[in-house]
Amino acid sequence: MFRISQMMHEVLSPGSMRPIRTPKAPVVIWNLIRRCNLTCRHCYSTSADIDFPGELTTSQAKAVIDDLADYGVPALILSGGEPLLRHDIFELTQYAKQKRLYVGLSSNGTLITRENINRIKAAGYDYVGISIDGNRPNHDYFRRREGGFDEAMRGLSLCSQNGIKVGLRFTLTKDNFPDLPDIIDTLREFKVDKFYLSHLNYSGRGRTNRRDDAHHRMTRAAVDMLFENCLIDLEAGINREYVTGNNDADGVYFYHWVKQRFPQQAEHIKQRLTAWGGNSTGKFIANIDNVGNVHPDTFWWNYSIGNVKDQPFSQIWQHTDDTLMQKFRESPRALKGRCGNCSYSQICNGNTRVRAYVSSGDPMGEDPGCYLSDKEIELTDKPTPALKQWSMPKTVRFDPEKFRKRPAKLELATHKPVNGKVYLVGAGPGDPGLLTVKALELIQKADVVIHDRLISNEILDLISKTCEVINVGKQTSNHNLPQQDINQLLIKLAQTNKSVVRLKGGDPFIFGRGGEELQALAKADIAYEVVPGVSAANGCGAYSGIPLTHRDFTQSVTFVTGHNKENKLNLDFEYLAKSDHTIVFYMALANFTELSRELIRHGMNKSTPAAAIYNGTTNSQTVIKSTLEHLPDKTGQLKPPVLIILGQVVNLADDLSWFLADRINEKILHYEVV
Repeated sequence: MFRISQMMHEVLSPGSMRPIRTPKAPVVIWNLIRRCNLTCRHCYSTSADIDFPGELTTSQAKAVIDDLADYGVPALILSGGEPLLRHDIFELTQYAKQKRLYVGLSSNGTLITRENINRIKAAGYDYVGISIDGNRPNHDYFRRREGGFDEAMRGLSLCSQNGIKVGLRFTLTKDNFPDLPDIIDTLREFKVDKFYLSHLNYSGRGRTNRRDDAHHRMTRAAVDMLFENCLIDLEAGINREYVTGNNDADGVYFYHWVKQRFPQQAEHIKQRLTAWGGNSTGKFIANIDNVGNVHPDTFWWNYSIGNVKDQPFSQIWQHTDDTLMQKFRESPRALKGRCGNCSYSQICNGNTRVRAYVSSGDPMGEDPGCYLSDKEIELTDKPTPALKQWSMPKTVRFDPEKFRKRPAKLELATHKPVNGKVYLVGAGPGDPGLLTVKALELIQKADVVIHDRLISNEILDLISKTCEVINVGKQTSNHNLPQQDINQLLIKLAQTNKSVVRLKGGDPFIFGRGGEELQALAKADIAYEVVPGVSAANGCGAYSGIPLTHRDFTQSVTFVTGHNKENKLNLDFEYLAKSDHTIVFYMALANFTELSRELIRHGMNKSTPAAAIYNGTTNSQTVIKSTLEHLPDKTGQLKPPVLIILGQVVNLADDLSWFLADRINEKILHYEVV
């Protein structure tokens, strides 16, 4: 594994990198389970959606964890298959954390759901890696699952929203190379903590699909992209981790990159790269498979050096006299061919050896994945031993194709087939800064957001990119979707186990039909929750410099809708015409001429200060200040949304306006419509 970010830190700030230390024990990647809900084209474990016999029991797995902790293993990565399909995954994770092990989870992301995200968070993973293979079409093709991309991105988003360190893992091929820039954009969009680019290794289905490996020009371009983006992030103060795996030639290539971009640091970086030492298969990297076999790394599943059911891992790893393991641990390794003649083999340590074995039959042969030119690796003319065919004792594996009695799909133990939930959320009057913290959290976690017409684009942009967004906006006498149909849509979506946010402008309980929608949900026995929003009255009044109450002018506030279900006025004008309160009219623009006439007829002073506020709290806010008698004539060019405020407090806007103050004052003084 080549840690680009660490080396780039050292380029920009020499001496910042911690000294390279020799660990006592290896990092262990543990394929706890071979079952998987996907059948990815490059899967090194050739997993399938079936139960594989012989896998370790919970007690056996805990015994392995005890041994790894006592041995001093620095990190334990739980992998699969899909590890979340193992019934005791959280029990084993928490047990390992109690032993003070660093524990990572390697997942395809599709089974990270709202139903289990709290358990994943509580388990305390130090890192969750989610595999991605490009944009939606490529990812779903590689994963052989339609909708797999959206499910993986939803899992990524859930981890990020819940404060879990999360990363994307991307296996480079010639087919998905064009998607890499978009994936890097995704890192920034989702605030991903880590990006791991894996070069294709010829193992499992990756062996069958090695013809898809990215050719060397693509590989160089991809690695260049990571170097440049890592540099951009660091210079911007963003400490995102960039890492590559399965091609330690990346270290040599980085040295040449530094020579071109930061020549004064080149010799120092070369020393640090040499201290890093490159590939550590069989030495500082180990693998345990689902049935307990121990391998030199995850890509040597055809080769086992022991089984943890028979002997503790620590003994297997320390006391092996296996010839291949000894070859891996030699320093320098007895490499052959082009790798044996490379002047920089002390940096990459001959790179990953499985490609050499698959290509030539000799694990010490040259690696066909090395993408550097002969000039770049400064070939020597020293003789290297001849290639030879190695006889590899194959591990006996279970063949899924012969397993005819396929059980039903295994469901997560944490999943319960319950209805979803509807969140009735107030979005405020328009300024995205007025969203409540809870409203923002919910729209970024939702499966579906159903919103009204007046929700601003700035707020809609905050919704998760993996979320389905449905506009059911209404205008006067022109409903995009009738209210009854909206009610049924909410019920239907909740019954499919979705988290639904019903997003309404302002506050949903102030002329927002929120009560009607909740009545329908309650009747259908759907769970719901209400998240209040900043009301249009509060927001527009505040942003226009009009306090709704003031001890010198008013003792009460009355909120009034300008029309009822039949778009007719049916108001107590005698009460409204009293002069000791502020009146706020919602949705009254179309009927305000009649409203004004009726209020005056019932005794309200025709000189009562009045203001119409269009698009309040947004950068297009327009405030028209006049009197009850003349305001209808001043608002002829306005269109909804408009809020109208009547009362002595309107006069305070002359002194108290602050938002877009120069523009508002001009409009107030000249009574202009812009």
